[in-house]
Amino acid sequence: MRRRAVGGAVLALLSLLAMSVPALAVPSKPAIVRFQSNLQWLLRNALTGGPADLSFNYGNTASGDSPLFGDWNGDATKTPGVRRANLFLLRNTNSGGAAQIGFGYGTAADIGIAGDWDGDGTDTVGVVRFRADGGLQWLLRNSNTSGGADITLNYGRGETDFPVVGDWDGDGTDTVGVVRLRGDGALQWLLRNTN
Repeated sequence: MRRRAVGGAVLALLSLLAMSVPALAVPSKPAIVRFQSNLQWLLRNALTGGPADLSFNYGNTASGDSPLFGDWNGDATKTPGVRRANLFLLRNTNSGGAAQIGFGYGTAADIGIAGDWDGDGTDTVGVVRFRADGGLQWLLRNSNTSGGADITLNYGRGETDFPVVGDWDGDGTDTVGVVRLRGDGALQWLLRNTN
């Protein structure tokens, strides 16, 4: 039961972090996703307080969609995506509508992530999988298509770690990390500069 609760917490935190952490190479703008019957995206054009400059619906909570945010086509603009079971459904505009890119990758039990793994300016998907030994396995793609992992690594613990992605050293390539819930309730960031 504890694994399910922690897994749910991992997914909830990852959903929030995925919109602000994955692309530190491109300055981020505030984005909030409200989980209503549809996923409501609220975007700001500046790092200031105030109401959303842009609001739209993309994704469906009844389908179990989890939000992702990335620059899927390399145009320096982050746009929405969702992970539905093992499907990634991505848009290249900040608006509602049908997916402009759709493909299957991973299993429904995996956690969907996004980042620029090869430094080419385009965010691509990956999944984090709970291993049988309790660890986390990262399976990263360098294209937004189905296929095998281009990068595979083991990093983190499934019981205590929240997967995060970012360009921690400013070299233009996103790498993996975890936020670990320590026994004293504090959070510890453990970040890698290579995948």
